[in-house]
Amino acid sequence: MRPKWLTILFVIVVSFLYSEPELMAAEQSSSPCDEAVLPAPVTELLKEKFPQWRPKQASDIDADNRQLWLEGPNAEACPGVAIGHFENATSFSYAFLLVPQSNPNGGHKLVIVSKELNRDAYVSTLL
Repeated sequence: MRPKWLTILFVIVVSFLYSEPELMAAEQSSSPCDEAVLPAPVTELLKEKFPQWRPKQASDIDADNRQLWLEGPNAEACPGVAIGHFENATSFSYAFLLVPQSNPNGGHKLVIVSKELNRDAYVSTLL
């Protein structure tokens, strides 16, 4: 039996490959990593709990891997954000690969933000 965190990590990795392209395209802005794609409460929660961190961007990836990303099927998506039904089938959850704002190569955090069941509040889980 696999630990729960391993299953969640697997879901995040798969979701980065198969993120909701129609949702991302519907709210496309100047940069795929702009906060406009995310609900305001999700953005506020990230700013509150992880003020020195931001989602990984294509510019943070080394040149060879950036080229692969930009030529791939998710070129218009943000490499540090995935949107999907990770926690339940009725509401979207948001997975983030966060990097330090001051040093994008200085580490990372994996965070899931989901709406609490039967409540209108979001919670984050640091993996």
